[in-house]
Amino acid sequence: MSDDAFDRVLRRDWPSLGLQVPIRFPALSLVAAVFTAATREAARLLPAGAGRLVEVMPGRCLVSLAAVEYRDSELGPYNELAVTLPVSLGSAPLPAALGALGELFTRSGTAYVLSMPVTTPRSLEVGVGLAGFPKFLAEVRFRREASRVACEVEHEGRRALTLTAEAGDTPGRRRLKMRAVTILQGVPQVSTFLLEERRWRDSLQRNTARLELDAGPLAETLRGLRLSPRPLATHCASEARGMLFPPRHLDDD
Repeated sequence: MSDDAFDRVLRRDWPSLGLQVPIRFPALSLVAAVFTAATREAARLLPAGAGRLVEVMPGRCLVSLAAVEYRDSELGPYNELAVTLPVSLGSAPLPAALGALGELFTRSGTAYVLSMPVTTPRSLEVGVGLAGFPKFLAEVRFRREASRVACEVEHEGRRALTLTAEAGDTPGRRRLKMRAVTILQGVPQVSTFLLEERRWRDSLQRNTARLELDAGPLAETLRGLRLSPRPLATHCASEARGMLFPPRHLDDD
């Protein structure tokens, strides 16, 4: 396609990182699951000015885990796991529970990025340098068995977690705008990731994903959030592409 937003976007050089922005990711796949967490514990991890946690009931907010395989990208192929806290920005009213899930999976969503293990130095360098993404090097491996896909994260020789989800999807084109809140040099920033999916599926069935926590700082952080034993929602997309726009100050959003 030569007439869509992925081709018509104006790009510019970002000399310090040796690339152009927005950054293109022509081929990726992902699985994601949204859990509830203790709002009091999550609030301790949310920097001042990074938004307001989205609660689905008193004392319970949302935590999203998204495992992504970037099969083709301008940073080279790599894998990552994004652990995020969905937030509301500015004076916008907080969405209701179903509205929050709907925004995450069907239109747009905003989330503070809590942790992001990645598999290559280049993806780490660009993510940290561009917008302050909290990336660190780790093993992020995927395995597929029948209709399920599992993402296993290992850091410093210890398995941190395994996210397993139903991976069946069907053809259907849609676009999502995901806004990632990060801290760059002490200042909150927001970066937009435009995602176009060509095969995808959403599910509100609570048995479609499972999270197993093992050892290490990432596992202990998630354990401290007192996650729900089962997810509220699961999403998968086996064929997709994306584009990451450069950050802007959160007050400009």
